[in-house]
Amino acid sequence: MLSPTKLPTPSSDWDKIKISDSGEIFVNKKQMSMADFSAECQRLKQAGGGAVIFFDTQHSELSRAAVEGQQKLIDAGVTMKIAQKESDLE
Repeated sequence: MLSPTKLPTPSSDWDKIKISDSGEIFVNKKQMSMADFSAECQRLKQAGGGAVIFFDTQHSELSRAAVEGQQKLIDAGVTMKIAQKESDLE
């Protein structure tokens, strides 16, 4: 039997996140400021949720703003899955 910390996150507790090169953040298609996103990351962690994240970039490297957004998820300890294309967020 899996311990409670090893159980998969229910799909309803997963946010769909898009972060652009310029630092625009959309959570479930709603734009958020970095401060609001930070609070959402903490809420997700407390709820045992996770995030599917898509980086809207034309480059092979993430911008500083995109990295800052991803770091909020890492700092909160939120489980992440990377979406390869924006349609994966649907």
